Amino acid sequence: MARDAEILYNLRAAGRLQRRVLLPHAPPDWPEVRWAVHYAPLDHLGGDYYDFAAPTADRLGVLMADASGHSIPAALVAILARYAFADAAHAPSPGEVLGAMNARLQDLAEERFVTAFYGVYDRRTGAFRYANAGHPHPLLVEAKTGAVRPLVARGFVLGVIPDEVYAERVVPLAPGDRVC
Repeated sequence: MARDAEILYNLRAAGRLQRRVLLPHAPPDWPEVRWAVHYAPLDHLGGDYYDFAAPTADRLGVLMADASGHSIPAALVAILARYAFADAAHAPSPGEVLGAMNARLQDLAEERFVTAFYGVYDRRTGAFRYANAGHPHPLLVEAKTGAVRPLVARGFVLGVIPDEVYAERVVPLAPGDRVC
């Protein structure tokens, strides 16, 4: 029982550290964009991960990712995904970012992979360009009509198929639209 209590204590401490170090402390401060973030891993440690990048002064990137599995193995793969994203976030397009992450994440343990969605909002044009690597499709809620539609783009999970090409899509975002 003492050993179990020690393991649980260490898992909780690692989970707090993961939230403090792996995840951004606050979304970027753009007056025309409002953010809400809810992070709730299944276990004390998890493979869920999100991040932001600013490839240019007028463009803001948003990454949502999930490493396969749960607990310690998933958390370790999420850390690798964070570093892969940090190295790739300068790429000019969402598909290239996911492609660079995929290259960096090759040869994970055979049952491990990462799903990811990456989109870049251009504040000058209102365009949201995105690509997907096997992640559940985010939803676009259109303010004008109330319509809800998935942001569908196809691409295989990261870390499995070398040289995978991630197709991009573009959707205009109007004031009040939401991407969930």
